[in-house]
Amino acid sequence: MAEKGSDAKEENKIKKKGKKDTAKSKGAVRISPVALLGELGDAIEKEVEEPAFPYLIMHRSNWDLLDLVKVRYESLLKSWYGPAFVQQEWELPFLVGHILTQAETTASILAPAGKVIDTINISGAMSLASKRMY
Repeated sequence: MAEKGSDAKEENKIKKKGKKDTAKSKGAVRISPVALLGELGDAIEKEVEEPAFPYLIMHRSNWDLLDLVKVRYESLLKSWYGPAFVQQEWELPFLVGHILTQAETTASILAPAGKVIDTINISGAMSLASKRMY
């Protein structure tokens, strides 16, 4: 029985020794788990390398694509919406909606757009933005 008592005393001694070595801060600062996660998230974001993607080149490429699609579809658009159908340059993004609306009835309407994309892809213009990255 004496051994059990001495083992308990030894264990308490070891536990107390560990507590004495704990570093103390001058000013106690408490931070909530949410705030800690926010700080850690900000620190991680700062370490991530941000890709230098050339958005303006991509925008110009997409605008040229829409312009070519407009040229290819001009006669079809006038037959669908009348001879007075004229699109201004700022309306180019809506061109896709006009074409897709008509494509609900026949999928073959998308063939000219596919040919435009094939032409641009062969020329290498579609990958221009990704080639200029970094």
